[in-house]
Amino acid sequence: EIVDCAKAKKLGLSKPGRDIINMVQVRDGVLAVGKKELVYCLSSISEATFCFKGTGKETFFFNACELNDDIWISGLEGRKSILAKLNIKDGTIEYFETPFGFCGRAPSIVAHAGKLLLVSDAAYWGLPDEWLKFNAFDEPECVAVVIKDNSSVLSLVSYNGKILDLEVK
Repeated sequence: EIVDCAKAKKLGLSKPGRDIINMVQVRDGVLAVGKKELVYCLSSISEATFCFKGTGKETFFFNACELNDDIWISGLEGRKSILAKLNIKDGTIEYFETPFGFCGRAPSIVAHAGKLLLVSDAAYWGLPDEWLKFNAFDEPECVAVVIKDNSSVLSLVSYNGKILDLEVK
């Protein structure tokens, strides 16, 4: 669909360098995330419902999911992996350390059963400061996480094409 350029400019989407990296389905529509802390939400009728103006950091957002009325976003700040929680109601953002540190890759992120799954070269389940590592996943770079039929089974797909099913509760 065509996005109204005047609306995009008003919301800050057209600022130089704020390129879209990923589009993610959320409850109220589609979320575009990208360079320079870009978070832009479109409702199901393509109305711009929210745009985070940013804090001035050079953070690149790569992946996002929705959990308990907050948007959780993974990305990179330089080569450092980051996790951010965006509160859409008040427009604030809070940054958290990830278990990955300076790995140079943004982890995949999925919300399921009230927790987050962060996956890159390893898989972690939980919330900030409460991460549980899945030692069974040791493949390089997870490229996809799939929830199987609303069950407690998550399938991780590695860059090499290997699939690992994890049961989370």
